[in-house]
Amino acid sequence: MDLEMNHIERVLSEIESRIGQEEDLAYWSYHRKRYARSANSILRAIRPMNPEGIRILDIGSHYLHLSSVLSELGFSVFGTDVEEFAESELSRKRAEAAGIGIKSMRDGLETGLFPYDDQESFDLILLTENLEHLAFRPDRMWSGIFSLLRPKGQVYLTTPNALSLRRIPLQILRLLSLRGYGPNFLTPSSRPILQNSGSPGIRGGFPLSLQTDVSFGLGVGLFRGSLQFTGRIRSASEGGT
Repeated sequence: MDLEMNHIERVLSEIESRIGQEEDLAYWSYHRKRYARSANSILRAIRPMNPEGIRILDIGSHYLHLSSVLSELGFSVFGTDVEEFAESELSRKRAEAAGIGIKSMRDGLETGLFPYDDQESFDLILLTENLEHLAFRPDRMWSGIFSLLRPKGQVYLTTPNALSLRRIPLQILRLLSLRGYGPNFLTPSSRPILQNSGSPGIRGGFPLSLQTDVSFGLGVGLFRGSLQFTGRIRSASEGGT
């Protein structure tokens, strides 16, 4: 384990020691490895910049688990979610303790209206383990997200890996029960829905950008529970792929 992961593990252990609710601890424990991988990927993606100068927005921040990890690592973190999570006592206490700015997303993702004005922007926007739940055409959502990004900002996505070994039996059961494959997971073959050629239009059903280019790196394995995508948003004047 490298020094960076050692540091992340210490941060995770410190946060874990402060979790009091049994249900919250169970959720944390189940996703702990994903939080570690995400934190490590984000640290590598922002090199050689100083974390203290990086503003991160966690969309769908839930109970601020990953947000807390990134805040402890020195990033300036903001979270937004539906009122059920953002206004909960647990989220409010955790936000105050970790110095995280938390706001309710009252209009829903599909509107693309986030609770931030034109003067607020971010270096990195996270969508972790929520993309697979979208049940709407996300044109306005992506437009809203891109409007919040600083120049050369990045979007970081993770979503459950339907082809990981632990989920293959689940997919077989879904088929046998006639429930089908379902919309809840993405596979490595889903990569085209997360790319855009730079010209207006739709590829794979997800219109990621208008007159922008999004390039994503994909890391996946049979033993990995989540797929991770990181993309830098380039203006049309920059060109490239």
